[in-house]
Amino acid sequence: MILRLSESANLNAHSTGLTPSMALKFIVDDYRSSNLFAATSFKESDSWNFFENDMSNQLAPLDPKEDEIMINTFQKKLIEG
Repeated sequence: MILRLSESANLNAHSTGLTPSMALKFIVDDYRSSNLFAATSFKESDSWNFFENDMSNQLAPLDPKEDEIMINTFQKKLIEG
Protein backbone atom coordinates (compact mmCIF):
# COMPACT_ATOMS: atom_id res chain seq x y z
CA MET A 1 0.00 0.00 0.00
CA ILE A 2 1.12 3.54 -0.72
CA LEU A 3 -0.14 6.36 1.51
CA ARG A 4 -0.13 10.01 0.46
CA LEU A 5 -0.98 12.84 2.86
CA SER A 6 -1.44 16.20 1.18
CA GLU A 7 -2.73 19.73 1.46
CA SER A 8 -5.59 20.20 -1.01
CA ALA A 9 -5.53 23.99 -1.21
CA ASN A 10 -2.89 26.48 -2.28
CA LEU A 11 -1.87 28.20 0.95
CA ASN A 12 -1.35 31.97 0.95
CA ALA A 13 -1.03 34.86 3.41
CA HIS A 14 -4.83 34.89 3.92
CA SER A 15 -5.20 31.16 4.67
CA THR A 16 -6.91 30.42 7.98
CA GLY A 17 -5.97 26.73 8.15
CA LEU A 18 -5.36 23.54 6.24
CA THR A 19 -7.47 21.50 3.85
CA PRO A 20 -5.98 18.06 4.54
CA SER A 21 -6.55 15.00 2.39
CA MET A 22 -5.12 11.53 2.01
CA ALA A 23 -5.01 8.86 -0.64
CA LEU A 24 -4.35 5.15 -0.30
CA LYS A 25 -3.29 2.96 -3.22
CA PHE A 26 -3.65 -0.76 -2.65
CA ILE A 27 -1.30 -2.63 -4.96
CA VAL A 28 -2.33 -6.23 -5.70
CA ASP A 29 -0.39 -8.78 -7.77
CA ASP A 30 -1.97 -9.66 -11.12
CA TYR A 31 -4.87 -7.27 -10.54
CA ARG A 32 -5.60 -3.61 -11.08
CA SER A 33 -4.73 -1.46 -8.05
CA SER A 34 -7.49 0.09 -5.94
CA ASN A 35 -7.56 3.65 -4.65
CA LEU A 36 -9.22 5.30 -1.69
CA PHE A 37 -9.37 9.06 -1.19
CA ALA A 38 -10.48 10.96 1.92
CA ALA A 39 -10.55 14.60 2.98
CA THR A 40 -11.95 16.75 5.76
CA SER A 41 -13.92 19.17 3.57
CA PHE A 42 -13.87 21.04 0.29
CA LYS A 43 -13.28 24.19 2.32
CA GLU A 44 -10.27 25.27 4.33
CA SER A 45 -10.44 24.55 8.07
CA ASP A 46 -9.61 26.96 10.89
CA SER A 47 -6.82 24.70 12.17
CA TRP A 48 -3.16 24.21 11.27
CA ASN A 49 -3.22 20.71 12.82
CA PHE A 50 -3.38 18.26 9.87
CA PHE A 51 -5.01 15.50 11.97
CA GLU A 52 -7.48 17.59 14.01
CA ASN A 53 -10.58 16.92 11.89
CA ASP A 54 -11.96 13.56 10.80
CA MET A 55 -11.45 12.56 7.17
CA SER A 56 -14.12 10.92 5.05
CA ASN A 57 -14.73 9.96 1.44
CA GLN A 58 -18.24 11.45 1.68
CA LEU A 59 -17.93 15.21 2.11
CA ALA A 60 -20.65 17.72 2.85
CA PRO A 61 -21.91 19.27 -0.40
CA LEU A 62 -21.10 22.84 -1.32
CA ASP A 63 -23.86 25.45 -1.14
CA PRO A 64 -24.71 26.65 -4.70
CA LYS A 65 -25.29 30.25 -3.55
CA GLU A 66 -22.49 30.61 -1.01
CA ASP A 67 -19.87 28.57 -2.90
CA GLU A 68 -20.66 29.44 -6.52
CA ILE A 69 -17.06 30.33 -7.42
CA MET A 70 -15.69 27.10 -5.93
CA ILE A 71 -18.32 25.00 -7.74
CA ASN A 72 -17.57 26.72 -11.07
CA THR A 73 -13.84 26.11 -10.54
CA PHE A 74 -14.38 22.40 -9.82
CA GLN A 75 -16.57 22.04 -12.90
CA LYS A 76 -14.01 23.79 -15.09
CA LYS A 77 -11.21 21.52 -13.83
CA LEU A 78 -13.31 18.39 -14.40
CA ILE A 79 -14.08 19.47 -17.97
CA GLU A 80 -10.36 20.13 -18.60
CA GLY A 81 -9.57 16.61 -17.38
